[in-house]
Amino acid sequence: IGMGMAALFIGWLYLLRRREQLSPFSLSPLKFDAFQSLLLLLTLLALGSMADGLFNGLLGHPRVQVAGNGSNAWLLRWFNDRGMPQASVHSLPMLYYRIAILLWAIWLSFVVLRWVKYAWRAFSAEMLWRPLSAAEPAKDEAGEQKKSANRGLWWLAALAMVIFVIMLLVGF
Repeated sequence: IGMGMAALFIGWLYLLRRREQLSPFSLSPLKFDAFQSLLLLLTLLALGSMADGLFNGLLGHPRVQVAGNGSNAWLLRWFNDRGMPQASVHSLPMLYYRIAILLWAIWLSFVVLRWVKYAWRAFSAEMLWRPLSAAEPAKDEAGEQKKSANRGLWWLAALAMVIFVIMLLVGF
């Protein structure tokens, strides 16, 4: 999994935490529903990145970073200078890699179930969506302070989306 997908996943968890603490009435109905839509999109992207990591790990081949002297992941060509000590390689069969990835996938399946329960609890805290014509509750001084604090959340969400789009365009 690349750095872009890891950043997406961490951002998803952070925004879920913010949503859990957010009162639906601290934002306008349109902003609240847009934030919920953003969370839904990020949830799908985060689950997709995990599925991609599982697919590549279980069915793909490890990147062994072998290069030079005509070497690649399947062929290692040595060059041993006369003045250098004898080189050696300690290696395990590919079966060990597959077993390790399978154990990781099993662990991940249990952890994802916990994450999905947490995500649903955070996503549905107090309400899922606000009708655009709903009557606003009476505003008090604390509500105004919360509203100004949530403006920072909106800028963070917008920045996360811009960074994500740039990462998609660059190819992370």
